[in-house]
This record gives sequence, structure tokens and C-alpha cells, in this order.
Amino acid sequence: MTAPTDATEARAKALAAALPTVTDDEKYIAEQTPAGTAEAREWSRTSGRAARDGSEQNGWKEARNALDTRRLADSMRRGLRSVENIRRSNRELSGRLDVRALARGLAGARDIYRTQQTDAGLTTAVQIMLDASGSMNADAVLRKPDGLAALASRWSVALATCQAMLPALQRAGAKAAVAAFSGQSAQAYAGSADQHLGTVKTIKKFSERMSAAQFETKIAGRHATGGTPMMQEARWSRDQVQGQRVQRRVVIWLCDGASSDDTDALHAEFTRQRAAGVENYAVGIQHERIARTFGIDYSLNVDDLAELPEAIRIMLEKGYAKA
Repeated sequence: MTAPTDATEARAKALAAALPTVTDDEKYIAEQTPAGTAEAREWSRTSGRAARDGSEQNGWKEARNALDTRRLADSMRRGLRSVENIRRSNRELSGRLDVRALARGLAGARDIYRTQQTDAGLTTAVQIMLDASGSMNADAVLRKPDGLAALASRWSVALATCQAMLPALQRAGAKAAVAAFSGQSAQAYAGSADQHLGTVKTIKKFSERMSAAQFETKIAGRHATGGTPMMQEARWSRDQVQGQRVQRRVVIWLCDGASSDDTDALHAEFTRQRAAGVENYAVGIQHERIARTFGIDYSLNVDDLAELPEAIRIMLEKGYAKA
């Protein structure tokens, strides 16, 4: 019999760690409750919900541990061009005296001054769109800082990434908003005043301040379910950033790119928005299809969360250069 590979063992360990512990009482109830009764169905429903919640919490934690939040904050600042740029020039005929040029001045040189000019960073509005569709429940294998593997759903990874992005955008001086979308949002978020065609739920408005802990509380209990409509959602997100008085308008999609809308039509919509000054970018976790929808220059497929900060910086800088 062939011994299992290291990858197989790592996946099995990650899966075991992600599953919630079943108590002796739960085992007893499962054995004593007659199958098919109302009690059995209710216990199964409650147990399944608890297992799903526990698995998502574990996956979210593992994804957070795999992210370098400080590097992400620096990358967002640089990618969004929020950092002030200081330009200095020497050998000027006027300005502040350059003490390093005193010797030349004593020899009769007149260009012994220096000047400094500060270019302010761009003001930016960033709308984050969280894909809450059922396809986001697919597993992703993450590499933890200690080198070991961990298992998490794409939904958990998207939540962890969004949670890390919020303080990063705040430090970058950008205005940020967050919304979740899926074909089931109308049922999942019934009664919300923030719905758009029944598919979008606003998690954070541009006018709100939200810490990472508050985001976790706000999103707690939300599950990925339903289809992946994106066309109307793309127009909705466009309207959100266009309503902000800023110099740069960005929409970042945390998704798998598996939309129920036509891919070519979506690609054309993003092209039109880019011409109108709205930049759409997508971050996919181990899903190559995302490039077909957004384009190679405006999307990235990350196999390792440790690569995410630098990959985001490069994508945002390249996208702005093409705008």
C-alpha cells in the first residue's frame, strides 16, 4: 500500500482541525433520537448550523493569521498613491541654502540653493464587493506563517481579506465602503433598506467608521449561499464611488469570478466604467477564471496569502497607469 503524500496528509490534518469537536452529549442525542422525527430534523439542522459556523470561524482565523496586515497597509497606500511624494532639487539659483554647496559658493558658484516640492497623494474612494454566493464555499489550502497548511473556504478568506483591508485603507487616507452580494441576499437580508434589486447588502457605508472588530461583529452569522449575479451589482458599485468627491474611484471585488451573468458582457461593462473613471479590480483566491471577467491587468489570482500585499500594490499601480 502506498504511503500518503505530504500534501494529502496536510490536507487531512487541516480538514480535521477545521471541523468542530463533537461532544459526548451530541453523540448520545444522535444515537437516541429516532431518525426522521421532528426532533431529529431539528437536531440535525442545529448541529449542521453549528458545524458550519465553527468551520467558518476556524477558516477565518487561519486566513487572518496568514495575512501580513502591515505589509497590506503599506501596499494599499502605495498602490492607491495616497502617499505624499517629496521632490528635491539641488544646484538652484534660489531657494534654501544648501550647506553642502558652501565650498562651491566660496569659490564663486551661484547655484548653491535647493528646493523642495511636495505633491499631495490622491484622494480615493474604494468600494469593496464581497462575493457571498454558494461557490465561495469551495475550499482553499492556505500556507500559514509557520509553513504548515490550513484549510479555509474562499468565503472565509474573502472575509479575512476584507477585514484586513479596512484598517489598511483607513491608514492610507482612503474612503472605504463594503457590501456583500449574492442571488440569495433578498432572503438573507430581508427588510434591509440598503438592498439593490434584492442582491446587495451594505455592510459599511462611506460615511461610517468601522474597526476590524466591528466588522467581525457585523458580518457574524452571514453565510455564502445562492448564485452570483454581477452586472447590476457592478452598476450599483459604480454609482457608489461616483457619488464621492474624490480624485480616484476604485471598486475591489473579493470573488471567484464565477458569475451567472455573461462573461463578455461583464468585461465590456468594466471597460466602459474604466473609460468613465471607475477602476474595477478583482482578488481571487486560487481561482484562475477571474481573469476572464476582469482582464489580466485588473485581477489577480493568489495561491498564497503571503503574496497578497505586493500583488495588490502592483495591480493597483498598473491599473492607474492605464487609466
